[in-house]
Amino acid sequence: MPASLPPWPALAAGSPDGSLEVHRAVLGKVHQAASDFRWITHTEAIRPRKLGLDQKLSFGPEDRPVRSPAWRALDDALVAIVSYRSRAVDRAGRAGGLEKQILYWPKPRPEQTVAGAFALLGALGEASDAVWWDHWEDYRWDEPEFFLPREPEEIPFGRLDLAVSQGLTELTAACSEDALAEFYAGLLAVSQGHPAALEGLAEPLPPLALAALLLPFAPEEARQLSLAGALPNSRHLAANLANWRGVARTQEQPELPDDGPQPTAAQQQRGAAMAAAVFRGDPAGLAGVAPAVPPEPVEPPAAPPKPAPKPEPPPASLPAQATAAPVLSRAGERFEQFLRAGAESRSLEAIPGNAAVLSEQEGRYLLERAQEAIASLESETEGDSPRERQLRAKIELIRSWLVSCFPRPETETALGSAQNQKIPPLLFALTLEPNEWAASCRLSRSEFGELVRVCGRLKQGFTRSQLEAFGEWGRKRPIRSLLRS
Repeated sequence: MPASLPPWPALAAGSPDGSLEVHRAVLGKVHQAASDFRWITHTEAIRPRKLGLDQKLSFGPEDRPVRSPAWRALDDALVAIVSYRSRAVDRAGRAGGLEKQILYWPKPRPEQTVAGAFALLGALGEASDAVWWDHWEDYRWDEPEFFLPREPEEIPFGRLDLAVSQGLTELTAACSEDALAEFYAGLLAVSQGHPAALEGLAEPLPPLALAALLLPFAPEEARQLSLAGALPNSRHLAANLANWRGVARTQEQPELPDDGPQPTAAQQQRGAAMAAAVFRGDPAGLAGVAPAVPPEPVEPPAAPPKPAPKPEPPPASLPAQATAAPVLSRAGERFEQFLRAGAESRSLEAIPGNAAVLSEQEGRYLLERAQEAIASLESETEGDSPRERQLRAKIELIRSWLVSCFPRPETETALGSAQNQKIPPLLFALTLEPNEWAASCRLSRSEFGELVRVCGRLKQGFTRSQLEAFGEWGRKRPIRSLLRS
C-alpha cells in the first residue's frame, strides 16, 4: 500500500494491481425510434433485462433527469452507474428522459469492493451517449430485440491513493461533518428499503465522493451497501427505495419518507467517529470504535386486551374510497407514468418488459388511474386534427394495456370497448407468458373469444412480427383451453 494512503478499514487488503473485467451497458431511448426505454448496447455475455436490471437499478419515477452516480450491490455482482439527461427525442416527440450507463462487475472479491468502486465510478466520470449515438439511424431499432453488441472491458485499478484523496476532498466539500455523521448513523441503523439520507447538498455527489463514503466500513459491510448520488424523482415510490441503502439528497429533491428505525446511541457514536475520520482524512480514530451491535429487543409486558369496538357501517352518502396505491411492478410503474404524462406522452410499445400480468390489488389501482386518465383525455379529442387522432390512439393504448394485463370483465366495463378500431385489445398480451396469463384470466369463453375476434379484424394494428407472435401465443395450450372452457 502506498505510504500516502492511510489504512482505511475498507482497504484492509491494500491497493490492488491489475484491472477488472466488466460489462458496459446503456439503458435509455434511441433517437427517433418508436420504442420506449430499452437496453441500447451491452455485451453478449450479459442480458440486462433477463438479469432484471431494469428494476434492480431503478431509482423510481425518474421524471427529473439529473447527472448523478450510483453504486449498486447485488448478490452476485457490483454495478457502477451514471445517469444523465438523454438527448434522444423519440418518434412521438418526447424528449428529456433519463439515460443510464453501467459497468457491471460480476462475482467481485469482497476485499476488492471499495477499490473497485473507486475504479469503476471514476471510469464513468465522463461517460456519455457517445458509446452508441453514432448508430441511432440504424433501421434495426424497429426490431424489439435489437441491441448494439460490445466486448467486455478491462478497467485498471489505477492510482488508488490519488482517487481516495480526490474523493475525500469532494465529499468534505459537498456536506458538513454533522450531516455526514447523521448519514453514517442512519446507514448503520437501516436495512435496504429505508435509505438514510445525506442532507444539505447543493448538487449530486461526484462519482469519487460517492466511493469515498465506503471508506470507514469494514469490507464485509461495504459489500452490502447500495448508494445513490441523487434520486431523479419528483416523488418517491417505496418499491424503488428498496434498491438503496443510502441516498445523497439535494435541496430541490423531495424528502425521503422518515419511516426507518432510529439509530441507537452506539450507532450515533460510531457514525460521528466515521465522519470525523473522513473530515480529517485519517482513519486512526476508528480503531477503538467497534461495529455497533444493537441490543436485543426487550418485550414489553402484555397489556390486557381492550374490547374491540363494534364496527359501524359508513353512511350511505359517503363516496367509495379510491384504491390505495400498492407496490407496483416495473411494468406497472411505467404504465402509471404513461397515464400521468397526460397528452404529453403518446407512445407505449408492446415489447417485452413493458407489460406484466397484474395482481388483483395492482390491477384495480391502475384501472382507477386509467379511468381518470381517459376522462381527462377525452375532452381533448373532439376534432380530427393529427394531435386529436394521436390522443384517441393513446386512449386505445390505455384500454389495450389493461385488457391485456388485467383480463377481467370489469376492465372493459370500466374503460369501454375500442373506439378507433385500430389497436387490437390484446396487443400487449403477446409479450406475456401464456400459462401465467391464462391463470390470471377471469373472462368467460365468449368474452375472451370476442377479444380474439376483434384482434383478428384489427390485424393492421400489429407489426408483422407482432402478428406472428400473437398467433403463436394464441396456439399455446393454456390459451386454447380458455376458448374451450
